[in-house]
Amino acid sequence: MKVKKNTGFLLSILLTGFLFDLQSQEIEALMQMSIDDIMNTQIYSASKKSENIFDSPVSSSVLTKEEILNAGVTSIMEAMRLIPGVIVREQTNGMYDIHIRGFDNIPPNDLWSTTVNNITLVMVDNRIVYNYLNGGIFWEFLSIDLIDVERIEVVRGPASALYGPNAVAGVINIITRKTGKEGLSVSGHAQAGNYNTQIGNMAIGYKQNTLSTRISANFQKRNRYESEYYILSSQTYGELPDSVMAMDTGQSITGLRTQYPDPDLSMNRYGINASLNYHPGENIHFDLSSGYQDSRVQNLFVDIGAINFKTEDAYSKYVNFTGKIHRFTTRASLTTGEYEWLFGDVNPNKYKTLDTEVEYNMNISRLSIRPGISYKNAEYEFTGMKGKQSISTVGFALRTDYQGKAFRLVAALRGDKYSAPEKIYPSYQLAAIKNLGANHLIRAVVSKANRAAFLADIYFYMDIPLPPFIGNSMLLIGNENLKMLIMDMAELGYRAKLIDAIQVDLEIFHAQTKDYDDIFPNGTTKTMNERLYDILQYQNLKLRVIQNGATFSITWMPIDRLQARGFITLQKTDLKDYAPDRDNNPNATENREHKQTPAYFGGIVITYQPISRLNLNLNCYYYGKQTFDHQDHQFTIPDLSPGTTFTLIHDTEIESKILMNFALTYHLHTNIDLFFSIRNILGEDSQEFGFAENTDRLYLAGLRFEY
Repeated sequence: MKVKKNTGFLLSILLTGFLFDLQSQEIEALMQMSIDDIMNTQIYSASKKSENIFDSPVSSSVLTKEEILNAGVTSIMEAMRLIPGVIVREQTNGMYDIHIRGFDNIPPNDLWSTTVNNITLVMVDNRIVYNYLNGGIFWEFLSIDLIDVERIEVVRGPASALYGPNAVAGVINIITRKTGKEGLSVSGHAQAGNYNTQIGNMAIGYKQNTLSTRISANFQKRNRYESEYYILSSQTYGELPDSVMAMDTGQSITGLRTQYPDPDLSMNRYGINASLNYHPGENIHFDLSSGYQDSRVQNLFVDIGAINFKTEDAYSKYVNFTGKIHRFTTRASLTTGEYEWLFGDVNPNKYKTLDTEVEYNMNISRLSIRPGISYKNAEYEFTGMKGKQSISTVGFALRTDYQGKAFRLVAALRGDKYSAPEKIYPSYQLAAIKNLGANHLIRAVVSKANRAAFLADIYFYMDIPLPPFIGNSMLLIGNENLKMLIMDMAELGYRAKLIDAIQVDLEIFHAQTKDYDDIFPNGTTKTMNERLYDILQYQNLKLRVIQNGATFSITWMPIDRLQARGFITLQKTDLKDYAPDRDNNPNATENREHKQTPAYFGGIVITYQPISRLNLNLNCYYYGKQTFDHQDHQFTIPDLSPGTTFTLIHDTEIESKILMNFALTYHLHTNIDLFFSIRNILGEDSQEFGFAENTDRLYLAGLRFEY
């Protein structure tokens, strides 16, 4: 059942509220950019120093705040669809699943938590945002919103040698805005649309000479596209029932209204951020920032064996300090929070993470040498681990960068010592870059990266007693001796300005990952409390994953005030030594193609400014057909004959899709813009993620200003 759309409400709010942090002059500057200007766009994340994107030694992209505004995207998550090599699938209104190049839902036929991206490092101003309990990132936990974004930098491919564990598939670094002009500045943004979509932002900044400060606030509220849920036991969609069968025990779960207090809600969140920046000189600067967020969302992350979605309440706060004094750079951040899944007895989950690093940059003629040391500690309190547990990592890194007249050599080596497992894991990055004249560049990169241990995988402990007629009870435990997931990658790249109006970028990659882990029987039993228990333990798999692919991007500016960008990724992912039945026969393996990652995906962005006051943007995101393979369930229903067993298979096809979006901006005044956009113009209402929702068309309108 669709939630009421309230489309007629949109026109009434066209001239109300405040919208997004950008002046019409900035849009005008964007439309007057040349190919050379785009080639000179600055990126930091590719090599931990500011450089032209054209000269970047690895596959990377930069999305600027002007491009975000023009496209009419409604969140940082949606903005990822404008970046090459990134897979973005919407689960419900405003909630997305995001991956770099894929490697998603591995191993297949498993819990929802294996589908999340736990091999990409997401950062905000180099501050790491990561879920160390069971991997990945909760995007809704970010306290910032689009009004805070200066640009989004994406590095594709292993980058642990630069940033430490979990930068396996790549890095997403969100660079936030600083107060730029002298004196007081105020900006704001609000927009609204159907499905009760309400988005608002406001920021106040002040700068005097070398000292500046900024405070911002944001909120988002959205309803789901549908009010129905997928019931796993019946394999059907329906309204929230009074009770539902738990597929791990076959017993009934009641009290669903407590677990799903607002079935229509997709997201309700707000955030507050503050920053203080002191830059007395080019080689001396100090930045202090902090933030707080509070949210309630419905998403697909934890599998309760009954209903696909779960309700999650969360809050978090952070403080981050970055300082540079000549050749020394230091950073320290502390994040604390709590999130609660509204079911069972495994919540709330409290956490605290500390992340520190010190680096020294030394230049000898054409050679740059950058040694560094880091310390990370993550502490989580989770009933599934018998309370509070922690994991720490000490890292040592050395990066060298030699810049010749027509070539460049980059070598980075890092070692991370974990508290569990007690082992040092190496990572490296070697890159050779050759300039073929001023407008052509080729590069070759080999790299290795590893993922950190998850606290749940190491310290998990859960006792599941079952009636004897169902079978043995289950004891689920962790494993402190797990091997960490590793990726090795080789890549060739080519960038060029073919003519004054065209720039192209091609990257060809080969990547292999190994040492995945999963929980399955370890072949032992144990008697506790007069019950016989089968022991299920996190163990490494024989599984290896091989991916081959290429990403091609082109930017074309045929005439003044018209810009077009297109990008496509073609790839194939294969599973080697995959065990489809780990519970009963983990040694029976096979080779197969992994069809969860689409064989092709990409986007097209066209921006046109027919007159100085009007800006039009048409963008689309597309992907190929996929197969979502969720965990199969075998269970016994207590009220039937003892030993009566049922098996349910949960696979679903995700059809290929083209999502077309349109945005119109009218510059009413120097500092005021009216805004209107349609997301999913074609009304493609199919699912983008397994057992999620059919997406729908969104209409949004609002106003933005800056003084």
